[in-house]
Amino acid sequence: MILLLLAVTAAPQDTTLLADAAVHARAYSTAHATPGASGNPAIQAQHQAALALMDSAQWQAAAVRLRAVARLDAHDAAIKGDLAYAFARLGQWDNAADAYQAASGIEPSNPWFSVGLGVARAGQQRWVDAATVLALAAQTDSAVVSRPFVEEMIADEQQAGRTAFEVTWLRIGTSRYPEVSEWWLQLAHADLTANDTTASLAAAEHYVALRPDDPAGLEIAADLLLAAGHGDSAAALAGRLPADSTHRPFAARIFYGAGTQAFHAQDWPLAIALLTRGQALATPDMAGPFAYYTGFAYLQRAAAAGRSAAQAHDCAGMHATDSLVNLAEQNLRQAVAVDSASVNHALGSNVPLMRQSAANIERTVCAGGQRQP
Repeated sequence: MILLLLAVTAAPQDTTLLADAAVHARAYSTAHATPGASGNPAIQAQHQAALALMDSAQWQAAAVRLRAVARLDAHDAAIKGDLAYAFARLGQWDNAADAYQAASGIEPSNPWFSVGLGVARAGQQRWVDAATVLALAAQTDSAVVSRPFVEEMIADEQQAGRTAFEVTWLRIGTSRYPEVSEWWLQLAHADLTANDTTASLAAAEHYVALRPDDPAGLEIAADLLLAAGHGDSAAALAGRLPADSTHRPFAARIFYGAGTQAFHAQDWPLAIALLTRGQALATPDMAGPFAYYTGFAYLQRAAAAGRSAAQAHDCAGMHATDSLVNLAEQNLRQAVAVDSASVNHALGSNVPLMRQSAANIERTVCAGGQRQP
């Protein structure tokens, strides 16, 4: 039995769930003698010879021998199960399904035959039937619910287009095997599709924790954080994306969204920092909107800095204010097409007035660049 497990694990056509089902089904049948099975030593010897062929991956020869042995003892569930497995390894899914169904009919309490039948139904592309049989096996004995089992259930429900059942198994999978990062990402997408942004964000954050450098998780988590109003956290994730051109537009969009959130919250330094990072990544069509918000953020920051410097009679602060006004003007001149009325008003009125005010204060309070009492 151990040799068989090693053989099927190494073989290229093997599916782990199918191999598990074969080994466990035989073990179950051995432990639970089937009523009506002959137990004839000669038949058992033929069965062992077939198992030896399976150990060496001679599936066609094994299937021929097992078919003959099954005719000699039609009531031995283990023989039927091994025949089903040999057919499955040959890709003969119709024959495999028939043999698994026969084995299950002989020994209905053996959940592993149902698992094998579920895999065979999937091989037939009968996705709903596959998922239904596997779910029945899980209800019969929860011991069958391994990681490969959950993988099969998720895949079958996805193929069947039964999203609700797929999500159910994704939740079961992430609960039992939280280290499987792909399921967290699938769950994040599924929850987002269902408009459950809270659950989607939680799943995405699990994925990012497991795969901190994978752009897929970073992007969905950043999107969700931005939508939830956590722009600075979203920008932190966007900043971890690869610097290649593939991810630059997405990162720019996140920085833009985060920057405008900070702008509307009147956090001018944060808005400028986020928008400036995004400007370096932006596509030409986004240059104007970035410059618009950056320019007005600099203008607001300059106004606050000017008031503070005037009250403190701080000459250096007034020089810094003048620099902020210059940066505001540079950005606003690039943003005229975004909103010509507000931009032209700022350039024609606000900027000159702030410059004049700064110059007046500098003449009044500054002497040699030093603060005046």
